[in-house]
Amino acid sequence: MNRAAVLLPASLFAASFAVFFWSPNHQMTDSGYALLTTENLIRHGDLDLARYRLDQGPGSNYRLEHVGERTVYFFPVAGSILSVPYLALDRLLARPIVNQDGAYAVKAEEAAEARLASLLMAAFTVIVFLTARLVLPAGRSLLVALVVAFGTQVYSTASRTLWSDSWALVLVGSAVYLLLRSAVRGDDRPLVWLATLESWAYLVRPTNSLALVGTGIFLLSVDRRGSWKFFVTVGLWLVAFVADSLRRFGAPLPAYFHGRLGPFSGEALAGTLISPSRGLLVCVPATLAVILLMVRYSMVRYPMVRHRAELRFVPLVRLAIGVCVFHVLAISAFDKWWGGHTFGARLCTGMVPWLALLAILSVAGARREAQPDARRAGAAPVAGLALLLCGLSVVINAAGAISARTVRWNVSPVNVDLAPERLWSWRRAQVLAAFTPDADAPRR
Repeated sequence: MNRAAVLLPASLFAASFAVFFWSPNHQMTDSGYALLTTENLIRHGDLDLARYRLDQGPGSNYRLEHVGERTVYFFPVAGSILSVPYLALDRLLARPIVNQDGAYAVKAEEAAEARLASLLMAAFTVIVFLTARLVLPAGRSLLVALVVAFGTQVYSTASRTLWSDSWALVLVGSAVYLLLRSAVRGDDRPLVWLATLESWAYLVRPTNSLALVGTGIFLLSVDRRGSWKFFVTVGLWLVAFVADSLRRFGAPLPAYFHGRLGPFSGEALAGTLISPSRGLLVCVPATLAVILLMVRYSMVRYPMVRHRAELRFVPLVRLAIGVCVFHVLAISAFDKWWGGHTFGARLCTGMVPWLALLAILSVAGARREAQPDARRAGAAPVAGLALLLCGLSVVINAAGAISARTVRWNVSPVNVDLAPERLWSWRRAQVLAAFTPDADAPRR
């Protein structure tokens, strides 16, 4: 095997992990008790947390659910199950998250989640690089991977602590890799693996049902007769999930998996896209770069040039766009569309693997332009603008990962959940708190 083929991904993993882990903002929020649930699985083989002394301070009870005499983690436990190997190793290294007296060690879990989230996002960065290498040379693949790693919610959200998206990105990213690899090589798709990855992505975070449904529709359109393995495998995982839910909760689905979406809101749609503090297009300008490249290299016919650049693998492009569009619409039916105390477009994190795929195919489309004249006509300004947007994306998301002021912004001068109108202030946007020392002080 070519040494560079191993050393470059390994170096990318090590470097990205170091940046993720040593960036200081590692506040644990929704994920509190996620690794305690893992610890309980290792020690006792069940999910009941009632046996531990939990210091349930103000605002922490929302993470727990009481079912009869049992106390369980309210958020999906699939991530806790997937974390068993990591926490087993952590225990061997004498880093317990339960004290000898049975008290829950909050700081120990916070540190463990920071390490695991950084490891997962470093792995996701390598997955994006390997996906890009299917159609791009090493240099451009590395550039795409670095922008995805440090210019998106990967840096400002998913690497900060063990959000459900942290595991989901690895699972969906792996599925995207398999889809593109099969398209490039023209060989059979590993449908059982694909179904398993996307089923577990759904179990980790319900919004990934969009990826599951979208992939199912994609397979029916490209290989209707051969796609039965995918649907059978998905069906088996879902039957097992429903059976477990009926046993533990007496309902087909846990509470977190239903009843969280309400009526569609135009304000939520606008906020998800263009809110100064939570909008995807504002907080991740690299999204605009992807749109720009797609328009430049696939959707317009250039004046005076008998040529039209086309993206390869159009069914995959449609799949990625469809998942992204419906993801935005789903968020727009969520009453707290801004995602609570977080940074930037957290609830759009699940779109990152699909936006990465669109970026990869768009960059590949740029390289495939057959007409030199067409390539020179406007190519440099487009490339320059795209790089500028990507650089701005890195700056913004680095602020969310590094600056303590962006964290305090959520509660100062007033709790954003109690005053969501703050989300529309350009003058006091969250990212500006990182660069303006007095941005989080009350106005006089």
